[in-house]
Amino acid sequence: PWSPSPAAGARAAMTAFAADGARRHPGAAGGARALHAWSVAHPGPFWRAVWDFCGVEGDPGATDVAAARECRDWRFFPDGRLNYAENLLRPARLDDPGFAASPALECHDESGFVARLSRLELWREVCRLAAFLAERGVGEGTRVAAVLPNRAEAVIGMLATALVGGIWSGCSPDFGDAALLDRFGQIGPQVLITPDRVRYKGKWHDLRGRMADLAGRLPTLADWIHLGAAPAAPAGVRLVSWEDIPAASAGPVAPRRIPIATPMAMLNTNGTPGPPT
Repeated sequence: PWSPSPAAGARAAMTAFAADGARRHPGAAGGARALHAWSVAHPGPFWRAVWDFCGVEGDPGATDVAAARECRDWRFFPDGRLNYAENLLRPARLDDPGFAASPALECHDESGFVARLSRLELWREVCRLAAFLAERGVGEGTRVAAVLPNRAEAVIGMLATALVGGIWSGCSPDFGDAALLDRFGQIGPQVLITPDRVRYKGKWHDLRGRMADLAGRLPTLADWIHLGAAPAAPAGVRLVSWEDIPAASAGPVAPRRIPIATPMAMLNTNGTPGPPT
């Protein structure tokens, strides 16, 4: 069986964590088996050690583990609070020029277009959208739906929604019209994000008509953010261009730390017949 070289093993994060665990609890000393045995026998101290070692931003709360009869009913840090986007983007480290300038996101499409964002650039884009979402009332439990290809705007949209405590749900533009409505119609999104067109196999495909039909069938929709040319918005829905959303005038958006078990995203698959259950 494969095993790492002594040098690689010494550099591994798991090796550093095992050493940290051994300092916290003598029973964890003695290698991987001892570490595993400690995690099973003392799950509270083990998971507190994981939280501390990984540098999780947030408040773990007073209780590390709430045990239950069934394993699926166990709760970890049941009164803890954190923000996913804050932990991914680490804004507290952006004062470090090297960290701020380091690559965060690189996107390619079939035309050869490449978009690159540093950590600071990505944070600023996330704050720009997050400030707009917060202004429009998006907060804990609010649904934001998006029909977007795999591009920077999808990542920015998800992180901005998470930053203000909302719930993100995204689908690819190649979903059929009925499939999109089946998924978004039952979650009640307040905000919709869509592009005007997508490129597939060398051709541009206009989505404005399809997206307008979808928007008109979402009774909870209040705000529609569009990329590119403007579609026809249903009555009562505020239409805004992604490009026209202003920079966060009050500076960085404070991450909203929410209970750990709060839903953050609703994931969708294509090809599943009928409405998801």
